[in-house]
Amino acid sequence: EYSSLARWQNPCPTLMLPDSYCKECQVSRDINVCYIPPAEEDEVNQIHWFCEDCGTEYDVTAIERRLVDQAHKKMLRYQLQDLRCTKTNRVSTRSLAPVSQCSADWKLDISPEQGRSDIEILFRLAQYHQLDELEWTTQGMLKSFR
Repeated sequence: EYSSLARWQNPCPTLMLPDSYCKECQVSRDINVCYIPPAEEDEVNQIHWFCEDCGTEYDVTAIERRLVDQAHKKMLRYQLQDLRCTKTNRVSTRSLAPVSQCSADWKLDISPEQGRSDIEILFRLAQYHQLDELEWTTQGMLKSFR
């Protein structure tokens, strides 16, 4: 009952795009780009995002540009992260040292698996929403991981 396995976790990934602006009603809100509400009966093939207040479709090219920017930031953050000592959690100050000053191994703040999964979410999102520039960008980024 109190085990961590009993705790509910959402199986769907979330990716929030902050401050998305609606041109029609001038409302700015955060959008979970991984979630699309169920379509109405008369709407078919709804694959993009709509304003919750007025129902106007958001500018898809602007959203795509912001997602490409997010992908670049995630990749840059992964590439420029620090190495930390597994014992003391101190940041590496010596270049190319095989072990820390206390002879412990190094660890990364963001694991390669986590970095790859963040980019894969954006890649699958680009495929689903037919965002060609985002798909091309994230596909190149995924090739850099092992």
